[in-house]
Amino acid sequence: MTPNVEGGILPAPPDNLDLIELEHIGGDLRGSTSDTVNSDDTPLGSDGCPDSIELRAGAYNSGGDRDPLNPTDWVDQPSVPDGVYDGSIVIGDILADEIGGRRVVLIGSDTLRISRASSQALVGPALSESAVTSYLRKAMNADEAIVIGGPHPQPEQMFHLDQAVMLLHGGLAAVTRIVGPLPDAPADARRIIEAKQFLYGLRRTLAAVGYRLVDIDTSVRNVLSFEHYINAIPYVDAVSGQRTVLMPVFPSGQTDTDRQLVRRNSQALRSLGYKVIPVPTRANELNGGIHCLVNVLE
Repeated sequence: MTPNVEGGILPAPPDNLDLIELEHIGGDLRGSTSDTVNSDDTPLGSDGCPDSIELRAGAYNSGGDRDPLNPTDWVDQPSVPDGVYDGSIVIGDILADEIGGRRVVLIGSDTLRISRASSQALVGPALSESAVTSYLRKAMNADEAIVIGGPHPQPEQMFHLDQAVMLLHGGLAAVTRIVGPLPDAPADARRIIEAKQFLYGLRRTLAAVGYRLVDIDTSVRNVLSFEHYINAIPYVDAVSGQRTVLMPVFPSGQTDTDRQLVRRNSQALRSLGYKVIPVPTRANELNGGIHCLVNVLE
């Protein structure tokens, strides 16, 4: 089977809606469902998980009774280049790659919102979006930083980039394609529309950068259950040199449609030269995935 490799554009669904946001409580940043907004009335989008606020521009001393969410427990902050504040920069939702002879870093737009909010809460005036973007570009030694997403929070069902895209070799990017009709429940339909809009913008951005796009089909039920086949782990086997993808499969509640999608997506990746190894997982039950748990260093 030949995979669907394209650079096309999907129709734009309506604007997306609210997400769980951040609340500043007594000097800490914790997940909440408050209506807290930034000083410019921009919602502080987040997945609501404390570990999404995992990184400051420094080192955390984990000994004793220190609280990793308490800014007073951070120590030995290194200097930040070019006058950027020595404060909280969230770098958990980024993907780096080389394409067309240059190194690029993709940054989820929520990273900018959360970084601005945390810098304002911890060290003073909120960093500008350009300052956060510049810092992350330099930290990743990249030639270009590309923000994925718009002024609204990232979608509830795709709050991290690796739930929407997997960067492959040779200028290829695998992108989630949601298949199937919208659900009847209005709230679920809203979530799917949000995700489709995000994917629409993502596809346009990646195509403009120069990526060729490969569809990874995912059902509406999969997306609502955080069952993201795209949340996979591509790497090159150090012994054989074989390009390989560890692809998640979700044994709980699997249907005939799910099995067909696994076969289709596996064949698409194999046709690009990848060996596909299925990895059964239940990480989605906590809104996570195997790519979120593993980082291939080299």
